[in-house]
Amino acid sequence: MQDIFERVKKMYENRQLGLWSVPENSVLEEKLQYLILKQRYLNLKMFLEKQKKKFEFLDVQELQELLFFYNDLNEINFIGTDMFANALFLKNKVPFLYRSVGKDIDKDRVFGETELEYSEHVQMIFKECLNQIETGGAGKLFSYTKCFGKMLYKYATLRNSNLNTIIEVRKEAIINAISEEGKDVISIQRYIRNCAMRNGKSGLPYFTIDMSNARDNSVEYLKYWIIEFLGKQEWYRYKDIVDPIGDAEVVCNFTNASRCDHIKFYDNVERLEFSRDEFCVLLYKYFKEYATKIEIQNWFGSFVSRTLEILKNFEEGNYKCFYQKIIDDDLQGIDHKKINNILNMVDWENEIRYMSRRKGEKKEQNREPSHMKVYKGDNAEMLSKQWKYILFSAIERKYSHIDYSNNT
Repeated sequence: MQDIFERVKKMYENRQLGLWSVPENSVLEEKLQYLILKQRYLNLKMFLEKQKKKFEFLDVQELQELLFFYNDLNEINFIGTDMFANALFLKNKVPFLYRSVGKDIDKDRVFGETELEYSEHVQMIFKECLNQIETGGAGKLFSYTKCFGKMLYKYATLRNSNLNTIIEVRKEAIINAISEEGKDVISIQRYIRNCAMRNGKSGLPYFTIDMSNARDNSVEYLKYWIIEFLGKQEWYRYKDIVDPIGDAEVVCNFTNASRCDHIKFYDNVERLEFSRDEFCVLLYKYFKEYATKIEIQNWFGSFVSRTLEILKNFEEGNYKCFYQKIIDDDLQGIDHKKINNILNMVDWENEIRYMSRRKGEKKEQNREPSHMKVYKGDNAEMLSKQWKYILFSAIERKYSHIDYSNNT
């Protein structure tokens, strides 16, 4: 009995009509294969149509064919006529991507000059994305997030009072996409298929990969996909995936405004620099607005006020005066236009959803944020560090004010 899938695939590649016409001389088992394959193909289209409601940028017809006949990324797992995906990398556009700028490069993109066989390109891309999201800091790429608050709280950290923090915002950014020499931006699925049919070597293209779109928001399902695509992995205490899903993390091999004039990954990119005082004002305005959006503004204001009253009785009494000036809008030398400008680049509907995303939950809820720790917070400048802690505790809705009794 012939392999019906291979027969249909060959007909598809030859652009023949009647893919699902069952030959009259087919035996019963072959007819059954045809029916299952056809239903699977139709169900895949329905699945992708549902995805299009979330990701407006999809070319359903092309994606349906690439996933059904090739599935090069091992995204779709077929079970009879049904299917599931542990992780999906669908080309789409997001309003904003954010990055706390800690490093830059003097080249246009990472690995752009690395000579690799085309057949190895996508494998290499995802190996480097894995290095980026694992513990240990071995990644050479750049991590962005779709969530401003998580970037602001977790990663925008001042080391001392004399340093400034720089935040990059990428607007109308296309993600899960590839661009060679900054020209046409295509889906990863199309690119890996093109690579399969090409000979020769080149450096890696520009790429931007969303590592946060896993089934049920689960890191474990993301790991299952990684094993399916990259092969067996070893994860242990000091080498594990951090939390790209909770961080809504997007990984790129380029940053800032690319020197390639033709690149179409974004409509605009902007960097804004904040002094320590401006950063503290930005923190307050963001979390105050967040509290308003989730309708806990009264709780937020009361919590902050109670906490500042406690501060004045301890060594942090001078902190209380500084924080009160922020609340009263009484700090000098603050560029409020710049602060308001970056806050206008927050999509609040998405923001609340991503801030509240918790591991293993199928749906994000419009509620208080999931608990977070500040990256390298032990080395942070104390005034902004303490202010972060107070403001985040307020929107977490702690049921008692912060206890500073051990600080004396």
